[in-house]
Amino acid sequence: MKKQMRPILITVIACLVVAGALLLVLKLIPNEAETITPSNTAGDSMMMVIQKSATAVEKAEFKTDSGEKFTIKYTLDESGNQVATLIGGDDDLAYNNTTMYDLAGHLGYMAAIQQIENADDKDFGFHKPQREIKISYTDETVIELTVGKNAPSGDGVYIKREDTKEVYLIGGATQRMLMNTLQDYRVFTLFGPYNKTTDIRKVTIERKDEDKLIVVAKSGEVSTSEETSTAQYEIISPAQADVANDALETNLLKPLISIEAETLVEDKPKDLAKYGLDNPTRVEFEDADKKKVSFLIGTIAENGGNYVMLEGSNSVVMTKQAIPFIGIDYTDLMLKLIWLHNMDTVSSIRYQIAGGENHSLEFSTTTPITGTYDGGSISDDNLSNLFLLTVRFTLQGKLESSMKYGAPKLTIQMKLKNGSETTLQLAEINERHYAAIIDGEARYYVNVTQVNELFDAFDTLASGGTIPDMF
Repeated sequence: MKKQMRPILITVIACLVVAGALLLVLKLIPNEAETITPSNTAGDSMMMVIQKSATAVEKAEFKTDSGEKFTIKYTLDESGNQVATLIGGDDDLAYNNTTMYDLAGHLGYMAAIQQIENADDKDFGFHKPQREIKISYTDETVIELTVGKNAPSGDGVYIKREDTKEVYLIGGATQRMLMNTLQDYRVFTLFGPYNKTTDIRKVTIERKDEDKLIVVAKSGEVSTSEETSTAQYEIISPAQADVANDALETNLLKPLISIEAETLVEDKPKDLAKYGLDNPTRVEFEDADKKKVSFLIGTIAENGGNYVMLEGSNSVVMTKQAIPFIGIDYTDLMLKLIWLHNMDTVSSIRYQIAGGENHSLEFSTTTPITGTYDGGSISDDNLSNLFLLTVRFTLQGKLESSMKYGAPKLTIQMKLKNGSETTLQLAEINERHYAAIIDGEARYYVNVTQVNELFDAFDTLASGGTIPDMF
């Protein structure tokens, strides 16, 4: 019987030893946080570290474990609004005032998750602090905080008020604000935000060895909705042309206002070439408030975005996504009808065909509009269809230097009722395309089919026939 009891007694003693050891370890481990949602709003059940107000904060001096030192001063302007000033940063760099204002809220009202009793400095990391913070208030009180180590549970970080020697566990937004470095106060926002594409009234894109692209809103209120049939913007460089609303919205304006910075890459870069910013695409835009913003776009970054530098910021940032309009051509934005006019604005049209054949079309000043063809009558249907064939030439592409063409096969001279004139000349490139020369400038080519349909219309009118309806 004694032999049987002996193993049982040994087991009981071993369990008691283990239990005692565990109790001793638990006593040595710092107290952990209770499950309380962090907040910097005072409440009846909330444990407060500091209980003043955001506007009571006059100055906060920070020293980080990396040796960084900076001060944020708070004053009130004439309207009673708080103004934050950063001291110790780089004067050439931009810092985020909103983040500084948010900090004042946490320094005026600071709530704890848990108070730690009988805390040893070494156990809680106060002998090697992550932050030392000195807060001055408008009532002339000063509170010094020492930020120790992070809680093992990940609930937050330990802080100590040096005046009371009380130790707390804080977390959430308060922890993040106290741990901010100078870089965390940097401005990463490139511009905006803009809620509508029509907030952008002018865009200029400059690329090396290429013509400048300039798109500008026409006067008055603008809209790029599909329901708006008339062009709301126009290209003024490298050519004069109306812009297709949907193409502008999709290819330029939406991508522009969607640009966001993801992270700061480098301040005051010495080598712009490694970011492609030694030979950048330069973009400048003007918004509805006439505010101008310009930035430089470099090469694709490792995250798939672009390296970008806001002019005047001296900082390289990485965008969240690639900027799609870097290689955009003005013809991508153009209204595809290259010589579009309204009949009620036209006074007369002269057609000169190579070989000596000439025709004329005259328009009345009355409503509804009537006309004459070669001095004789013309039906309303033939008048409308001939006019549509004259102004419906559709852009097929941009003329390249390799595309050669001869003398014009057809010259169309249009006189407008406002007294101005415009000319379209069509010269054959090959069996498929004609060069379209507008007011002496050859930029586009059109399909031969559209030219032949106009020639066919002259033949139809000569035989007394009816030009087929366009629609």
